Amino acid sequence: MSRRVKGRLAALAGAAVAVVAMSAGPASAHAVTIEAYGLCGGLELPWTLCGTSSVSSSHLTVYATDKNADGYGAWVYWKRANGSTGVVKDPNGSASGAGSHYGTSPVTEMQYCGVPSGGIAYCGAWKGVG
Repeated sequence: MSRRVKGRLAALAGAAVAVVAMSAGPASAHAVTIEAYGLCGGLELPWTLCGTSSVSSSHLTVYATDKNADGYGAWVYWKRANGSTGVVKDPNGSASGAGSHYGTSPVTEMQYCGVPSGGIAYCGAWKGVG
């Protein structure tokens, strides 16, 4: 596949990723889950749930969960209140379970990315979790 085609596919996939945030009201500590829909595994599965990014009710643990056996891994980039950043990856693909990262500073933002093996990451927008 040519670099030009890959670039166009990456742009198309990035534009097609939609995220839905579900959370409790802002007055209480709450868990937040962002569902990522889009071009999981390529053009053949549009608008399928690819995976989720979530934080615990304390906002200290962030999770990456792959929901689709499509060859794309689930990565979640995160930012914490103390300025630290990082990424957590679902280590077992779409099998049960998730990748997680615990920190002592609350997560303030996260971004879900679907990543094909050795390929370009397809990422949704950064979402606040406060």
